[in-house]
Amino acid sequence: MTPMETPADRHPRWAMPAIAAALFAALYGLHVGGQESLFRSVLEAWGIGPYDFPFLDIHGELSAIQCWRLGVDVYVTNPCDALGRLFDYSPLLLWGAAFGLGTSDTGAAGLIIDGLFLLSLAALPVPRGRPGMALMLLGALSTMVVFALERANIDPLIFALAALAGVLLTRSSSARFLAYPLIVAAALIKFYPAVLLALGLRERPRVFAFIAAISVAVLALFTVVYHSELRAALANVPAGKNFTDLFGAPNLPQGLATLFPTLPIRPGGLRIVLYLAAAFGAVAIAASPGARACCRRLPPAEAVFLAIGAWLVAGCFLAGQNIGYRGIFLLFVLPGLWGLAQTAKGGFGRALFQSAIGLILFLMWGEFIRHLVDNLAPAPGPFLFWLARELAWWVVVSLLCGLLACFALHSETVRNLAAAVIPGKQPKAEAESGSVRPPRPKTRPGSSEVLS
Repeated sequence: MTPMETPADRHPRWAMPAIAAALFAALYGLHVGGQESLFRSVLEAWGIGPYDFPFLDIHGELSAIQCWRLGVDVYVTNPCDALGRLFDYSPLLLWGAAFGLGTSDTGAAGLIIDGLFLLSLAALPVPRGRPGMALMLLGALSTMVVFALERANIDPLIFALAALAGVLLTRSSSARFLAYPLIVAAALIKFYPAVLLALGLRERPRVFAFIAAISVAVLALFTVVYHSELRAALANVPAGKNFTDLFGAPNLPQGLATLFPTLPIRPGGLRIVLYLAAAFGAVAIAASPGARACCRRLPPAEAVFLAIGAWLVAGCFLAGQNIGYRGIFLLFVLPGLWGLAQTAKGGFGRALFQSAIGLILFLMWGEFIRHLVDNLAPAPGPFLFWLARELAWWVVVSLLCGLLACFALHSETVRNLAAAVIPGKQPKAEAESGSVRPPRPKTRPGSSEVLS
């Protein structure tokens, strides 16, 4: 319990996951109970276009496994899939053929993935006070999350692995090192979690170098062994449209070029401008003593999960287009942002972090809002919503990158490297409020902070 809290402000760790699980169980019960029309109506009202049956995405992976077992090259054709989708995932998933997995396991696999996701919500930091609990519930029940569970993609499983890694990283014992094999395992499944290896900056330079070397060696070996399969899988990744639920850096410049072909600036040039603007915002946050002080005051769990969510969301956004439910990783950053808003000493900092929370909830409920706008608003409405959503993504990602820079500047590895490179530079944290933070305990570096 932090100094700002009282016992009444704390909630049982299982409260939020239990509420979310109960609601999703009731929703799935409609499908199991034969109330298919009501089931679909509820999902559509939530902003989701359901398929003919739940768990469509895990059905796609299981169909590839089934056809692979039958000798079909699923990188070229996949008659076992309801939509005929080609395989575009890690070749390691095809090992499921050895266990006889197939489309008949769709229901069980979907429930397991969704169950692990809901269970992992208990690993998130306990919300501070009733407003914190309300914010987390709004995020957990958002259109993004419901869509992810309705489709049962691999992303909720990656969420659960990242949550377990976050719990391990808050440990002061050597158990924290188990987080890095988990991150590598997640990267072997879905590639993008590899960005979480940057969390190793919280360790001493030699330890970070060892973790990085082993991790890179494993990923490099995987790439060498499966280079042809990886090339085929990446070639099958579909290109999406800019005006649906997809999010990513290409959306805004390409969308504007589509709507206004006479714009004097090309999409590539506009994207560079957006990158520069986002970088400027991130640097401004990282250079702010107040922002750095707020980050240092965060409890370990909130800081760890904020960093995990920031790396995943910013990494996916900047890398390209992502289907909307990958935004479930925004759940990781909500407790930390709420904590930053509570600890900010200035009104501007508090407003900044509270506004970021509002933008994140806007994005997580984006498809619900988009369907309302499309059906009810006059002609300019859909465009204005799309523009607001894309700008909100850039603002949120810029803020998250700035917070990551704050954490990195105070990380064990960066501080020690700076001390070695800059004459007279000592590997200690900055002074806060006119006093220097006490020396770090010698038991383990970084045990009370994320990336520091």
